[in-house]
Amino acid sequence: MQKKPIDQVIKDRQEMLMAIPGVQGFYQGQTENGGDCIVIMIDSLTEVNRDKLPDSLDGYPVRIEAGGEVKPLRH
Repeated sequence: MQKKPIDQVIKDRQEMLMAIPGVQGFYQGQTENGGDCIVIMIDSLTEVNRDKLPDSLDGYPVRIEAGGEVKPLRH
């Protein structure tokens, strides 16, 4: 069985991912060996949200990037 395209997996899972506390967004990235992965951006990694973050989605590995709260720029 062939995997769904990664962009379709991201689209199908966006509501579920955004419901996890602290998730700021997600995008298609690459693993260290050049394979496709899903990167989840999170404000901070805590015990509460770590248990809710998947290790993989529909066959694609997940990488977590903790980087603080995302705020819009003021002009």
